[in-house]
Amino acid sequence: MTAQRQPWAPNKLRLAVTLAMALGVGLGVAPVLAQTAPSAQESAFSAEYDFDIPAQPRLAALGAFTATTGLSLIRPSDQAIAGQAPALQGQMSAALALDRLLEGSGLRALVQPGGEVLLEPLPSAGAARLEQLTVTARRDDWVYQTPRSVSVITREQMDRLPVRHAAELLEETPGVTSAVNRLNPGLSINIRGMQDFGRVNMMIDGMRQNFVSNGHQQRNGEMYVDSELLSGATVERGPRADVHGAGAIAGQVNFSTLDFDDLIKPGRDFGGRLRGNTGLGGEGNGVDFIGSLAVAGRIDDRLELLAARSRRSIGDYDIGRHGGNGLNRAWTDTGYDGYYDSVKFADQQQDSQLFKAKYKISPEQSIQFSYIGTEISYANTTDADTSLQASGTPWRSLGSSRVESENFGLDYKWNPSDNDLIDLNVKLYYVDTKNRNYSNPTYPASGSVLVDYAWDYGYCDLDPIPDSWASSCSYGTGRNQRIEMETYGLQIDNTSRWQLNQTTQLRANYGLEYFQDRAESWITTDREGRQVSAAAGDTLNPMGRRTMGSLFTNLTLEDDFYTLSAGLRYDRYWLKGDTQVWGTESNYVSRLDRFINYNCNRSSAYSVAACEAARSGGEQGAIAYAGDLYWTRGYYAPGWEDEQVLNDYHVDRSEDKFLPSLGAAIRPASWLELYANWGKSWRPPAINESLMAGSHPGDPFASMYPNPYAEPETTTSWEVGANTTFRDLFTQGDMLFAKLSYFDTKADNYLFTSIQNQVPGEIAGGLGRLVFNNNLAQTRFRGIELESRYDAGWIYGGATYTHYVGGPNTFCQRRWWLGSGISQYDQPNEDGSMTEEHQQAVADGYDSYEESLDNEVRCGNLAYNSVVAMPVDKGTANLGVRLFDRRLDTGVRFNYSGSGWYNRSTGGGQTWYTTTTWDWYGSYLLNPNVKLMASIDNVTDRMYLDGYSDALARTWAPGRTVQMGFEILF
Repeated sequence: MTAQRQPWAPNKLRLAVTLAMALGVGLGVAPVLAQTAPSAQESAFSAEYDFDIPAQPRLAALGAFTATTGLSLIRPSDQAIAGQAPALQGQMSAALALDRLLEGSGLRALVQPGGEVLLEPLPSAGAARLEQLTVTARRDDWVYQTPRSVSVITREQMDRLPVRHAAELLEETPGVTSAVNRLNPGLSINIRGMQDFGRVNMMIDGMRQNFVSNGHQQRNGEMYVDSELLSGATVERGPRADVHGAGAIAGQVNFSTLDFDDLIKPGRDFGGRLRGNTGLGGEGNGVDFIGSLAVAGRIDDRLELLAARSRRSIGDYDIGRHGGNGLNRAWTDTGYDGYYDSVKFADQQQDSQLFKAKYKISPEQSIQFSYIGTEISYANTTDADTSLQASGTPWRSLGSSRVESENFGLDYKWNPSDNDLIDLNVKLYYVDTKNRNYSNPTYPASGSVLVDYAWDYGYCDLDPIPDSWASSCSYGTGRNQRIEMETYGLQIDNTSRWQLNQTTQLRANYGLEYFQDRAESWITTDREGRQVSAAAGDTLNPMGRRTMGSLFTNLTLEDDFYTLSAGLRYDRYWLKGDTQVWGTESNYVSRLDRFINYNCNRSSAYSVAACEAARSGGEQGAIAYAGDLYWTRGYYAPGWEDEQVLNDYHVDRSEDKFLPSLGAAIRPASWLELYANWGKSWRPPAINESLMAGSHPGDPFASMYPNPYAEPETTTSWEVGANTTFRDLFTQGDMLFAKLSYFDTKADNYLFTSIQNQVPGEIAGGLGRLVFNNNLAQTRFRGIELESRYDAGWIYGGATYTHYVGGPNTFCQRRWWLGSGISQYDQPNEDGSMTEEHQQAVADGYDSYEESLDNEVRCGNLAYNSVVAMPVDKGTANLGVRLFDRRLDTGVRFNYSGSGWYNRSTGGGQTWYTTTTWDWYGSYLLNPNVKLMASIDNVTDRMYLDGYSDALARTWAPGRTVQMGFEILF
């Protein structure tokens, strides 16, 4: 039976989103193509905005204010804009926000007839000549005034080069990459060499995306996000004592969805956006359509509504024709002479919805409901084979897959203007992600005749199935696998501020986070649409429940010259579930038992008499009857007998930890900030690491085994860095920003996928048993990160670079991860003496031979997942111009990815090769509401693998791809 992809049945909420959008388009489509007259500046000044400006020097804060509101500022030429501005968070009018930023500056704000906002000295300061204040800041400029490693992915970056796979969102972010498999839409994020199982807290609007579907140990944790519905993303590298920091030893990535101010222009109550993008003819290279529609409106100054829908449809694509080192070669029937030039089974269709409803209880309080949903259909495929398949490529389709992810959030904010001690944020959320994989029926090499006969005549429906038909009944059925992760979360944080003097502020951010993951999985089999019980197999993903609770506080003392911070978080976790592991149990059989067992199972007169003598007289009776034969016959010799047993493990673990952090920064010059951060973090084991068990589908060699004794990972991280800010450097009004940092993370008990493990009672073997083991050697990640941006209005550019230092990590583990269970060598011999093994163990300082085995450690080429490979270097550089009154925006981007190996220190092969590519982008504004866009990815048509991509799937990046699109605002 061939699996058919089923259309998604819209639920009521999705239908509501669609109807809301249809209504919005009906109201707003009329003036879409018209040149809209600008709104009065007074309206923009009184309009409300969502501000998220951290405490920083006042001049930088005014730049962030301009980036948020679009208002132009004018200042007196002899009036210095100095001092420290307080943090500004929450929704408020531009007038109120500017008053707060100017408090203590000696300036006040006045709206001018020409639309500018004049920053005028207070009356006591006297008259002054005026000049234009150059504040052309963007929403991401604050990262260059923040004394830690943080980056922002802006909507502008996303629009330059349309996103085909979500991993492309991370291209220009230093220290961040993805183990991308382009046949799978899931996004797995790696920060500074660490990924999977919550090491990176991946979020959408602050909601944790903790779904786990083991991607052949290359991706143990995936999220599903649609770039069309995003306004940006914030990337925090390194541990943080904040509301999102629990368990995130590598960092955080928070994708922000479209908000009301992204669609509604200042002074208006309604706004919308229509976007569409497609590949251009034969050069489209599989890009069919990427587009979205979003509308938003305000009602009675209290209620705001937003609705959006998007669709992404992509297909198979050609790989580049230049370079590649001949690695697009595979075995055929005639030898290693088969080449392929495309990636098959890459077709994906994604439909996403967004809905928000915000109610302003008062000007200082609001409550908001959010819904984000996405559904993706794609092919269920194998990893890359070493030989060409029927598709003419290394990949083979197993069936079909579909993902559904839904996010529900409820936010409450309270930020009273007259109380600096309250800036409260509360969030309740629920995330439900389901992945359904259907595998088509398979048949043996001999054909389907015998299999069909066994099913058609009912042999496979018998219980039990006759042994003669068991092999045939294991074929001919389709497999439906469903994996689900539900996450329930609560976040509460508050910021209190104390203005100690004109330039010094103390603030405290404190609160709690609580979340619970509930994992479930099912598998069913069907025969031509009829559900059957034969050949069901196992799901791999376990059922279990994991809970984390966290209390945190972070104190920051800041003035014009320095910033000092100290944080402390208290984390506790609970993990519950059941699992099983096969093992060997050894039982001692004495000489008497062997004598009885041998003779009592025989019918000769001698054996019957011997049996009776031993049973009635014990050992003395057996000796009296058999004489010296009792001691000399080999089959009477005592010994150990092995039995295969299934051991049950009930996991009910709980542990807690206090985690401190420190930070410091100084600003010796107006253009320079030096900073350093240090912090402890940890990550308790995940559900899959502790409970997952089962054979790998389609791979009889590898099986997953649980580790109910997995210990939490602990890390110590530190970084040093510098921020630089230059204004009016080459020409009046230009800006140059740069952030440079060095990081060093040391991890103890880092959990990795080990490929050779021995079960209890087993003396040798273990190859092919995959277990998440704690690394007994220290795991270390070090590197240098650079991020910079230059903007002079008509010309702009930027660069990012990441270089990892040090060598590959060493991996060591206990030979028996659950204990050896080998106690027979610690039992006395028949003559009362101890075994040689026991005596040697005691001589080595152990109490028993079993204890010595339990402590046996092996090191070497043991790791199977992505951590075995040192992350590859990466870099980007872009240069663009804005011409014709900034209507035309065009530029190029250069991309660099370094080389990388699997197990290089033990002779492993090279997996990723050094690659450089070029991209081009351009857009033209027909009028303020209509923009045309075009781009060319991989201009020189290079053949390459994405750096640090999935080493087993080995999906080549697309070759040259030409796209065109439009954006209409209304």
